[in-house]
Amino acid sequence: MTRQEVGANEFDHQFRTDFSPTSFDEEDGLFHDFLPFSDISGWVPEGGIYEDVLRNTTLVRLGDIHALSFLSYVGPPPEHQYFLDFPHDRLDHSWVVAMTGQRILERNGFSKTRVDKAVMAFLLHDVGTPALGDATMQVDPENLAEEEYWSEAAFKEGGREILEKYGTDELEIDSIIKNRGVLGQVLDIADRITYTMKDLYSIISYGQTGRNEYTRDLYEVLDKFPDIGNVYKDVRIEGDRVYFTNPERLKAFLLLRAHLHQKLYLNPISQGRDFLVRRLIEDAYSASGDPVKPLNPQNLREMGDEELQRILFEWHKPQGDQAPYFLDSRGFFMGIVNWHPEYRQFESEEEAIAFQEKISEDPNNIVLGVKKRSGFDPGTSYLVRDPQTGDILPLHDYDPEGSVRIEEIAESLPGIFVYYKDVSKTDERRGQAVNTLLSYAFAKS
Repeated sequence: MTRQEVGANEFDHQFRTDFSPTSFDEEDGLFHDFLPFSDISGWVPEGGIYEDVLRNTTLVRLGDIHALSFLSYVGPPPEHQYFLDFPHDRLDHSWVVAMTGQRILERNGFSKTRVDKAVMAFLLHDVGTPALGDATMQVDPENLAEEEYWSEAAFKEGGREILEKYGTDELEIDSIIKNRGVLGQVLDIADRITYTMKDLYSIISYGQTGRNEYTRDLYEVLDKFPDIGNVYKDVRIEGDRVYFTNPERLKAFLLLRAHLHQKLYLNPISQGRDFLVRRLIEDAYSASGDPVKPLNPQNLREMGDEELQRILFEWHKPQGDQAPYFLDSRGFFMGIVNWHPEYRQFESEEEAIAFQEKISEDPNNIVLGVKKRSGFDPGTSYLVRDPQTGDILPLHDYDPEGSVRIEEIAESLPGIFVYYKDVSKTDERRGQAVNTLLSYAFAKS
């Protein structure tokens, strides 16, 4: 038995290997969490690196930040959907990234000292996320980028002595968070595995869409690889080289991830909701901390989603005797998450601007603006080991034909969009309230 296998077996005993996340036993610990569609499910013990990070940083704030904010999985036409927000948050995500990354390192024989340092970085990789996540970061990428301000956010109330306790410093943790070196590569892999599995689990398990024509692509992969989350077991580390030993499972995982980018993260409806929230935040935001504006980079890294929703609700509340658009900030959130924009896609920015100017002539059209949609890294450059020859090479070189479907999805997504809303049209009640809010918010700006 190899040193890596011994390490893997010893570490596996710390976790329950039950695919059902709700199957709790009499064990106890700091928290219980799971990576869907894998054998990672169990209690993390008290008194170690996880508890030290929790007690000495502001990590717990991430429990108040939704993982997917205003996104919804695209199924039927949006006017025929009613969407309930996804339940998982960024704290849950951070726990499982750390659990998954720790499992990878332990299975590859890393020392406890290096694993603890890595786990600290894994836990803190999202700690600089502002309230409402990606939509907020788009307001001011320079001052709200999560990776650039993780230290300021994590140690706002002190706690830097934890770095010395584990024999590390901010530079080393920063390097891992920015995906540098072997530990940074493991963070990148664990992060991608975690958000893909957690988001997939939410889509099919919480009554959002279920098994139907709109989720067929997801189930085609999941039916063949029901333990797709165990792709973490295929990660091997030799020196400064990180690769996967099961190219077929990696390819299936990357295809699932591509489908989620296409139908969830980068779908025009989801992008349009994020754009709306960004525009609402912009009106209340000052990068320099103008006291007239309630939002700035520092307090956005200190508050959670509900607090920011309350601030936006109050900031955009109509003046005088006009009735509020929503009863409260929760209604504000649910209104936006069930609102759908109108949009047109263009090949060039010039075409988009011309269209924007044309539709702006109609007073019924509230124009959010022009938004460029980027693609995503398809992941087919990950190294794999050829099962026949033992050679290590990129997945797209090992299997060009199998990689092309993933790469075609990634290449199809970049585009330029104009988002707008004809507020003369009648939407369902909450959507109509958002339209009224738009009319007021854009009239005053």
